[in-house]
Amino acid sequence: MGSILRFAMRYDPNIELAMLHALLVGCINPLGQGTGYLRNFITGARTFDEARSRKVRIFHSHTILDHWAPHFTVLNPYSGPNANGLASALARLTEKFQEFTVDTVCLLVQERDGADWFIYREFFRN
Repeated sequence: MGSILRFAMRYDPNIELAMLHALLVGCINPLGQGTGYLRNFITGARTFDEARSRKVRIFHSHTILDHWAPHFTVLNPYSGPNANGLASALARLTEKFQEFTVDTVCLLVQERDGADWFIYREFFRN
């Protein structure tokens, strides 16, 4: 079995991206079904101080607003053959880019587990 590859490009946020992140976290994360953090908190397997406990109850993560680094995920995860070769190829393809402009943001929806994701709505930058 091949190794698993997670390939992401990190970039520094501008004010629009930071605001979008805050809105998404505030509006979408509370609608989730939970995380390992929440399960561990509920079962008592993990404890947090009061501020982090509140974040886990609301956002399903104790670090959700603390240390977010914007990134663009290309493969998450890739478990096919030659993951290292693919990582090298992707690194070569992206090394010349110093700036990446995002003109749109898309909301992707998966209607049931295992189904394909589809673009529900595309939001354009003014």
